[in-house]
Amino acid sequence: MKVGFSTYFITPKNVLFLIERALQKGIRFFEIAFEIPQRLNIDSGFLKEIKNLQKEGASFSLHGPWIECNLGSIFEEIRNFAKSRIFESIKIAHEWGLNPLILHPGYNFFKDEEIKELSYQFFLNELREIESFAKEKNIEVLIENVPFTFSFFNGMEDSKVILKTVPVRICYDVGHSFISKVQKGIPSPEDAIIREILENKDHIAQIHLHGNEGRTDSHLLYESRLDLRRILKELERNTFLGRIVVESEDIETYGVEYFTNWLDSK
Repeated sequence: MKVGFSTYFITPKNVLFLIERALQKGIRFFEIAFEIPQRLNIDSGFLKEIKNLQKEGASFSLHGPWIECNLGSIFEEIRNFAKSRIFESIKIAHEWGLNPLILHPGYNFFKDEEIKELSYQFFLNELREIESFAKEKNIEVLIENVPFTFSFFNGMEDSKVILKTVPVRICYDVGHSFISKVQKGIPSPEDAIIREILENKDHIAQIHLHGNEGRTDSHLLYESRLDLRRILKELERNTFLGRIVVESEDIETYGVEYFTNWLDSK
């Protein structure tokens, strides 16, 4: 399986060092986050180093911006702000060979059904425009599930209309799904996650792997209530072909060798 890690949870000064160390250990896939605070360090110098790492065999995806970005906002100026940041990330992805691009869905806090529906249609329209622009740049857009009920992609059932309306695929976030399933009182969320991934694997291009205690999005790896190694083992046994990106501070805290040993012991 193609397993790597996100740089978002790594101290900026250590990003390139840890990627180099991971390459030495056989890890080839990494995800760059186009978001604060990491965004402050994504300049031409950093991207040239990324290009050099690509020559060494590294492959990169890019997580698009999400802070203060809402493609489903009722207010056009907020949607335009979100799009401008996302378009910027697509241009960076195209120029430096960072593919695919992962996006969070739009959201709406209002209870009024007409407002919610209007917001949802805004989200679909903006996503359609973004996907079209990304396609021109040969960048694939993936939409990620998030653990908030006010989001337009909280559970896999929400993805059906999105995927039918806009030709995108999914970045399935295991930790987010775990929180959603615990909130819904699903008896065995771990089994449900494995079953959900396998039933939808044709639509899932990438997985974000991390865990938590079922309440907050703490991005744990080694002390998660969720048995992440079991999930990895089931995906390997069922020949999951997508990429798996670990999102956790534990990569930096415990080191790359600890991580590769953890992977090997699954």
